[in-house]
Formats: sequence, structure tokens, C-alpha cells
Amino acid sequence: MTMLILFELPQVMMMMMRMGMLMMMTTTMMMRRMLLLLLLLLLSLLLLIMSQ
Repeated sequence: MTMLILFELPQVMMMMMRMGMLMMMTTTMMMRRMLLLLLLLLLSLLLLIMSQ
């Protein structure tokens, strides 16, 4: 039983690492999109202020 757990542990750790990496990647992508949207909003506001 203990041997099985010891054998399974590295695989579980690898799975957890992969999941973590995927989560990090998706969160960074979302953050980048949010930042781009904020930049676009700021630019549009500046253009509106300048035009008036």
C-alpha cells in the first residue's frame, strides 16, 4: 500500500504542477486583456477630452 502511494505521488505532483501552470497562463492572458481594455478606454477618454 505504501509503495503504491509512493509510486503515485510524483504523478499527482506533476498533474498539480501542470494544472497550476495552466491556471497561471490563463490568468496572465486575462490580465493582459483587461490591461489592454483599460488602455483603450483611457485613450478614448483622452481623445474625447481633446476633441472638445
